[in-house]
Amino acid sequence: MKQITLLFLAFAILLASCGSDDSPTKTLDSETIEQYLSDNSLTFSTTSEGAYQYVIASNPGGNSTGDVFSIYYTLTNLESGDLIDSHLVADGDPIKLLRNADAIFPQGLDYGLADILEGESYGIILPDSLGYGDFVVSGVPLGTILHFEVEVVMRESESNIATSEDILINNYILGHNLNDTLDSNLFPNVVPPNGIYNLIHPVDSVVALTNGVYYKRTAMGNGIKVSTGDSITVDYNGLLLDDSSFDSLNGFKYKFGSSSVIPGLDSGVGEMEQSERATIFIPSSQAYGASVRVIPESSIPDLVTQLVVPDYTARVEPYEVLVFDVTLQIIH
Repeated sequence: MKQITLLFLAFAILLASCGSDDSPTKTLDSETIEQYLSDNSLTFSTTSEGAYQYVIASNPGGNSTGDVFSIYYTLTNLESGDLIDSHLVADGDPIKLLRNADAIFPQGLDYGLADILEGESYGIILPDSLGYGDFVVSGVPLGTILHFEVEVVMRESESNIATSEDILINNYILGHNLNDTLDSNLFPNVVPPNGIYNLIHPVDSVVALTNGVYYKRTAMGNGIKVSTGDSITVDYNGLLLDDSSFDSLNGFKYKFGSSSVIPGLDSGVGEMEQSERATIFIPSSQAYGASVRVIPESSIPDLVTQLVVPDYTARVEPYEVLVFDVTLQIIH
């Protein structure tokens, strides 16, 4: 739940140090890669960082703007041919990742996506120094040369992402009837139709805040408002838009307005009174943003343990809208 800015900065520094390897291993990797490309009669190019690219399907008129890529991919071990991971059409929507922001691991994939147009498919081959290097993770043996085949379905800007997320939030509000209200003080004994209480959502309708966060009070407070610098205690349950929980805690204490939690949570809590309960809808721009896209996902626990990626990477996908059910228990 806490922000981990320092850890993310360490991750960025760590990534910056990757790819600067001029070791004999890198030379051997390059020889192996170029032999593979030659054997398969593939015309290739290399990025300045050392990632190899070859065209599978071109789309000369494709969109070239926007650093948020939506992709399908397969990932194999170049030398053995073993499948490491894949995400294909049959698996659902393409995954999203942000280039040029230290938000992709392995970082060599970030380099390899350079200049690929929307609608194109490319092969991207990464020497070990641009892949997992010295990091020990399950499913990726040390020294593996990574071979991606990537289809770029869409390229877009983060402003487009924000617009799409706002639509998702409003659809959720509409689909869950969250603007249907009942003042429980006026109607304390009313039983909803069929006795299903979750069809009625007291106390207020949903309010849109200026930063894209949405807020709905669901139980009245005692009138005491929180101020910047106050130590507060909250209970919360963090949900995704599919209503699955990614995090929850009772008795979480922090200093309001100190940047110790994601901005959107502070925005919503700032509307609350002591003893109040509320639902707060937080777009990714006010939460974890692009997060870190790790491929394969199965390596995330190992990378979190080694402090390579932030711990929220295991729970929150890039560009995930979050819903918090929050009770502001105490203003100290």
